Amino acid sequence: MRKWNVIFLIFFVFMLIIIVSCNNINNDRIEENKVAENKIEVTEIEQTNEELIRKEKDFIFPNSHIEKLTEKQLLGLSNKLLEYARNEIFARKGHIFKKEKYRNYFAKKSWYKPTTTVEFSSLNSIEKYNVNFIKFFEDRYRKTHEKHENYKTNYDVYPCNKEINIDINGDGKTERILFELENMSNYKLHINNLVIEGELGNYSNNFAIVDIDKNDNFKEIIISDYGPSNDYVSYFYCYDGQNIIKMGQTEGLFEYGIKIDGMGKLSARTRSKILQTWFFDKYYTLSKEHKLIEVPQDIYITNYDVFIKRPIKLLKNRGNSDDYFILNEGRKVTIVGTDDKEWCLVETKIGERGWFAVDEFSIIRNEGLDAYKIFGGLCYAD
Repeated sequence: MRKWNVIFLIFFVFMLIIIVSCNNINNDRIEENKVAENKIEVTEIEQTNEELIRKEKDFIFPNSHIEKLTEKQLLGLSNKLLEYARNEIFARKGHIFKKEKYRNYFAKKSWYKPTTTVEFSSLNSIEKYNVNFIKFFEDRYRKTHEKHENYKTNYDVYPCNKEINIDINGDGKTERILFELENMSNYKLHINNLVIEGELGNYSNNFAIVDIDKNDNFKEIIISDYGPSNDYVSYFYCYDGQNIIKMGQTEGLFEYGIKIDGMGKLSARTRSKILQTWFFDKYYTLSKEHKLIEVPQDIYITNYDVFIKRPIKLLKNRGNSDDYFILNEGRKVTIVGTDDKEWCLVETKIGERGWFAVDEFSIIRNEGLDAYKIFGGLCYAD
C-alpha cells in the first residue's frame, strides 16, 4: 500500500508540473489572435487555475462568434466549463438543447432565447473554428490522463539501504543485494562481495528487480533517477556469478515508462529532441553479452493530437517538395510519428498523411514560423 501511495504521489506531481509548465510557457509563446450540441459525453477533469471572470451578460466567451479563441483563453479551464463554452456558441443563436443540463444552465442566462435547432453547418467560419478548438481541448485532457495511466508499471520493488536475498543469475543460490544510498546523489550497488558505484540527480528510495528474458537465467536490477525537470533515466545491471555487469541505460522509470515483454525486449518512454516537449517509445533488445541494444526506428510513434490554427503545406513524401497538399485551419489532426531529427508525419481524420520538417528545434521549414503558431496544443515544459 505504501508503494502505491508513493507512485500515486509521483504521478500526481508529474501531471501537475506538466500542466502548469505547459500553461505558463505556452501562454508566453502563443500569439494574441482578434467554431448542434455535441452528443459525446466528456468526463469532467478539473484543471488548475480555474478562474472564470463573468462579464458582458454572463457569457463565458462574449466574442466567440466574431473572434477566434486562443490557447491562453482555454488553458486551465475545466472540461465542464469548456463544454458550456462550446455550447454557448449554439445557445447564442437560440439553439433548443435536448440535454437537461444544457437547458438548465442556459435558462439562467438573460440573453438565451431558445427558438430553433442550430446545426453546425449554419455557423460562421469563426464559430466553427471555435467549436472545434474548444472540443479539441476537451478531448485532449481526457486522452492525456489515459495515456499516462497506460505508462504505469508494476515490478518487484525493494527499499534502499536494506539487504535482500534473491537468486538473480539462475545458479540456485541467493545473492545478497544491497542498494545503498550514501547521500543525495551517490549510490553503491552491492551484490555478494562486489560493489559498483553510481550517481543520481534526483534519487529514488527503491530499486526494482525484473526479468527481461524469461528464457535465460538472469534477472536484472533497475535503479531509477527522477532527474531535473522529470528527465527520467534508469540504469540496468545484472550479475553473472563473477561480475556486476553494466547493461546500459534508458529513459523512463521502473514504475513509469519502462515496459518489459519477458521475451528479451523492452520499451522506454523517451523525450523527443524536436518540435515540443513530448515522448515516444524507444525499443531495446539484449545482446549476447547481456547488454541493452537500441533497436533503431525510422519513425517513432507519437500519436499526438494537435489543432491547426493556420494553413500548412504537407509533403506527401519526405524530400519531394513538388508533391504536397494544404492542411487548412480549424481541424484536429494527429502527429503520428517523428524521426526525432527533422521530420514529423501528420495524419488527418480521413487517413490522409503528410510530412513537415523543422529546423532549430521547432521552426517549420519553408514556413519560417515557430510550430506553436501553426499547431495548437503543443507543450513546452522545461
